[in-house]
Amino acid sequence: MIPEHEYAQYYWLTLEGFTEEEWETFKKDMSPFFKLFTFDGIDDEEKSICFKFARFKPANETQITICKKRNLLYKKEFIKAFQQDIRGKVYFNVKRGIIKKL
Repeated sequence: MIPEHEYAQYYWLTLEGFTEEEWETFKKDMSPFFKLFTFDGIDDEEKSICFKFARFKPANETQITICKKRNLLYKKEFIKAFQQDIRGKVYFNVKRGIIKKL
């Protein structure tokens, strides 16, 4: 069995300046997309969430790098679409994974 950390991609996203109600709404709004990613971790105290992208799974060890690259591309496409779709008075720092409410 191949460990998931060898081919999966992860992305931490932190919401700054959001209320508890907005944080809960964000989590609920993201949960229907379970086919795109899974929640690997949620930190309610810091208002952070970890997305795990493991859509492509290797059948054997020779496919690990291919699946890792595909999952990375999948993660980048998601972040790009999320960045374009985000609305409101917010600042989204993609590299640091921070959304700040202005």
